[in-house]
Amino acid sequence: MSLDIHTGILTALGIIGLLALLFIWQGIRSIRSARRLPFFRMRRERMVRGWRLLFGAILLVAIGFLINTQAEPLIYSYFPPTPTATLTPTITQTPTIYHYPNISMTPTLTKNA
Repeated sequence: MSLDIHTGILTALGIIGLLALLFIWQGIRSIRSARRLPFFRMRRERMVRGWRLLFGAILLVAIGFLINTQAEPLIYSYFPPTPTATLTPTITQTPTIYHYPNISMTPTLTKNA
C-alpha cells in the first residue's frame, strides 16, 4: 500500500482534529463536574484539569493549522517530487499472429489381418 505525502498530512489533520474535539469534550465535562464537588481542593483540581484540556485543544488546533499550511511545502523541500512513469497503451495496427494448436486424432487400436 502506497501512502503519499498529501494523504499522510490529511491523516495527521484528521487525528489532530479528533483529539481536539476529545479534549474540548473532556474539558467541558471536567469543568461542569467540578461545580458539584463540595470540597475546595478537589473542585479546584478538577477545574484546572478542565481548563488545561481546553487550552490543549486550542494548542492542537493551532498545530493543525500549521501542519495544514506549512508541512507539505517543508516536506517537498527535503523530498522533491519526481515524475511518475505512466503506462501508455500501445495500439498495434497490424494483427498479431496466433498459432492455433494442431488438432490430431487420438490413436486407436486396430487388428492386423
